[in-house]
Amino acid sequence: MLKLIRAIKLMNIITHLQEKEGFSALKPLFKIFKATFVMVFMSHLFGCLFFMLIDQTTTNNWLYHYDPVVFYEDNLSRYLVSMYWAIISVSTMGYGDVTPTTHNERIFTAFVAVVGTIIFAYGMGNITCLI
Repeated sequence: MLKLIRAIKLMNIITHLQEKEGFSALKPLFKIFKATFVMVFMSHLFGCLFFMLIDQTTTNNWLYHYDPVVFYEDNLSRYLVSMYWAIISVSTMGYGDVTPTTHNERIFTAFVAVVGTIIFAYGMGNITCLI
């Protein structure tokens, strides 16, 4: 939770720097950084939450259906798969190789699809304003 507060402070510092006169030349760079930061941060959050949906007591979950070998590996390997899913979902690509199998996973995936579209539109809108 403390790292979340640090991330919010970082965004406030960047916003404050954008408003200063000496940093006006870097304003486009700050906008790109903020848009990228929001997408990566939300992907991390969604990936962690999707990772937490895994029921360790059963094989009826998204990770086991994706790759049974990774299901039994360490947390880093499993986090990487969930982060991959989150980035692909937030960027609206959606390859379909990691799919939800339980109702809770489907509900969460639908939520991520809606919020991810908003996050992606925010990022692309900020970048488009620079052109």
